[in-house]
Amino acid sequence: MIVRVKYCGGCNASYDRAALVKRIQEMFPSIPFAHADAPGSSPDFALAVCGCSVRCADYKNFQGSLGRFVIASQNDFFLACQEIERASR
Repeated sequence: MIVRVKYCGGCNASYDRAALVKRIQEMFPSIPFAHADAPGSSPDFALAVCGCSVRCADYKNFQGSLGRFVIASQNDFFLACQEIERASR
């Protein structure tokens, strides 16, 4: 399984999006994470990371074969981890 990560533009970021993704990666050390634009096959799981509740990032066509989760705040950390865990089974 591979998780592709797509970030919003960060114009209204209310938290450190990269640090949050790093924390998620640390929870799943055996799962590779890559930027959405990285070369390779389509993602198994798509993780869209928005900096605020506006969720203006264009992620409508950003989908993984095993699912997608959209993070809009730091509070979504545990929900994102649960979705990645579910998809990795």
